[in-house]
Amino acid sequence: MNKPARLIVVQFNSTNPNVLPPWIRLNSEAPKKPGQDIPSGELIAGPADNISVTETVDEISNLGYELVDAFRRQLPNPKDPKKRYYVVYFLFSPHQFAKPSEEFKKIRSRAFIELRKLSKEAMWATKVFDNPFFADGVEVPDERALVINCMARKPLLENGSPILVWPKGNGKNNPGSGKVPLEPDDYLHIKIGAVQQAAAA
Repeated sequence: MNKPARLIVVQFNSTNPNVLPPWIRLNSEAPKKPGQDIPSGELIAGPADNISVTETVDEISNLGYELVDAFRRQLPNPKDPKKRYYVVYFLFSPHQFAKPSEEFKKIRSRAFIELRKLSKEAMWATKVFDNPFFADGVEVPDERALVINCMARKPLLENGSPILVWPKGNGKNNPGSGKVPLEPDDYLHIKIGAVQQAAAA
């Protein structure tokens, strides 16, 4: 991606609906299906496990994007069509193109708090895609959409307190300095024209 994305989507997936904010608008519109002459996106980062997107959220805002919509979907689980999985989407647009609805403006602050909570309280398996950008169902030439897909949630907190683990190389038979807070393996960073992972300090 050689220029700023026209749209950035941060999406969180889970088979447990209780970990996603239930009050966010449910979008029952069926997503686009493969094979409808819609170019597929390019995987540009990942897949990677145990990734934090906490700093990603701040960096998106610092790059001049604003949250313009948030919604949920319930989708058939491809591994078991009788079951469902759940996705919540947070959409960011550059300030000059941002057109949030009046309804969303009323809940935008609350939605952003939920986004921060999802990114802060867990680490995720992540994939990042460089996708075509569409306006009113039509692909816009030379414009792209960046999609950050967060899956396989692994909590960092339990009842508001950090989850403690034995440091690598230590254990009950070699306790060392004792248990330490669980931390992500890497942090996903975003800047104009690039996405990268940085190892945890």
